[in-house]
Amino acid sequence: MATDPGGAGAVVAHMSAHAADAEVQWAGCGALWDMATGSNAYKQAVVDAGGAAAVVAAMGAHATAVEVQRAGCGALQNMASGSDACKQAILGAGGLAALVAAGTAHPPCHALVSVAVRHLLGDLGAFAPAAPAPPPPPPPAAVAPLPTAAELAEAERARQRAEQRAQQEQAQREEAERRAQASQQGQHGLQQQLTDAQQTLARLQAENAQLRAASRSAQTSAI
Repeated sequence: MATDPGGAGAVVAHMSAHAADAEVQWAGCGALWDMATGSNAYKQAVVDAGGAAAVVAAMGAHATAVEVQRAGCGALQNMASGSDACKQAILGAGGLAALVAAGTAHPPCHALVSVAVRHLLGDLGAFAPAAPAPPPPPPPAAVAPLPTAAELAEAERARQRAEQRAQQEQAQREEAERRAQASQQGQHGLQQQLTDAQQTLARLQAENAQLRAASRSAQTSAI
């Protein structure tokens, strides 16, 4: 049978005055657990008296005290089975985090935590967490605009200018090569002329020497 929640405010005040006393917190959470049993009006009266916040504070201050954690989970479970306003008050006080921490650290609390969380998250209605939004679709690939007639004409003119420059450069290279070849041929011709001149001079010098020798021989015979 449910305990009259009219004394919930006194329990909460006593818990607040003795926050460091684990025994007081365990007894207070147990009393609120009992008071929140029964109709939604009982649950709402406990919540309105600050019961959710008092239980969460007790569980946070005495995280290693298994009995405090178990009584706190029971009180939150009963309050969470009430109206949406009760659920909202528990969530606002940090009740969900307190339940998860208790269930993680204390196996004896698992069953109570499971029911309480199901009440909070399975029956929240308007307070249920929204499903995560799907990621936005990737932006469409950018499509380059087609070139205009003017752009195509300009591109063709640029291609023709490039071809003309290439032809001019080729012609300049061929002319330079022709001049270099002609210069080499000219140098070869000069070299040949110099060689011929040297040979002619040598021949004339030889002939002159022969004439002088013959002249001397003739003079000697005349004497």
